[in-house]
Amino acid sequence: MGADVLIVPTDVTDADQVRALVEAGLSFGVIAVWVSKVGVGAVGKFQDTPIEAHEQVIRANLIRHMNDAHAVLPIFTKQDQGIFINIISHGRFAAAPYATAYSASKVGLKGFSEALRGQYHPNILIRDIYPAFIDAPGVSHVANYTGRELSAPPPVYDARKVADAVVGVSRDPKATTTVGATDTLRTFLCSELERTVHELVHDDLVQASRFNTRHRWQSLYSFVAARRGRWRIAIWQTARGAGCGGCHRSHISRSLRHGKQIQPHEASQ
Repeated sequence: MGADVLIVPTDVTDADQVRALVEAGLSFGVIAVWVSKVGVGAVGKFQDTPIEAHEQVIRANLIRHMNDAHAVLPIFTKQDQGIFINIISHGRFAAAPYATAYSASKVGLKGFSEALRGQYHPNILIRDIYPAFIDAPGVSHVANYTGRELSAPPPVYDARKVADAVVGVSRDPKATTTVGATDTLRTFLCSELERTVHELVHDDLVQASRFNTRHRWQSLYSFVAARRGRWRIAIWQTARGAGCGGCHRSHISRSLRHGKQIQPHEASQ
């Protein structure tokens, strides 16, 4: 397309190398948009997956984004403008069984992005994109400790949809963008469930606070804890697990039962 391109091999888990990447980017004059994207995984029962593999997933999927932000946000501050885009995952809304560190990293990344959004001037925009499963070699490249061949649960979307979302957010920024119709629905359902449960617990708290007993605070705590437990079991965990994360759970369970047997292996490069 006639654009100048600079390729800089970088270990994104190394903060010094990321800072060098930012300096290289400044050779174009300014940095208008920074897209922070990495996704690695280790699939298997938590206790059967080496702790080193879990740590590597967290370093790549969470610390890498922090390295990016720590290096480029000072540039945005100096410029008084810039768009920082985190490519996260629908794993933020529906944890993936047997991908424990991956799920934890995506929940952490969402919190990190939200925290940044509250800190910076309106000219510095922090934006999130949440793709569904994308037609990319990610699943085949993960560290696999299940002993079975893995595949992504359908539907799987064209990677160009994510690229289109990045361009769209760069031109007309909004805080959160989802990619994939099923992902949009899942995000909405989980967000609505979370909001509903929080409102129910708040109502319970107000009701409990009206108790007039000698052990008021102890009664208040016991009442709310019991009610929270009931709502969490009856609504939160059931709906989130079956309605939002159920497709991952059932697909992985089928893979473990019926998938082609293979030797456990570390992530491919």
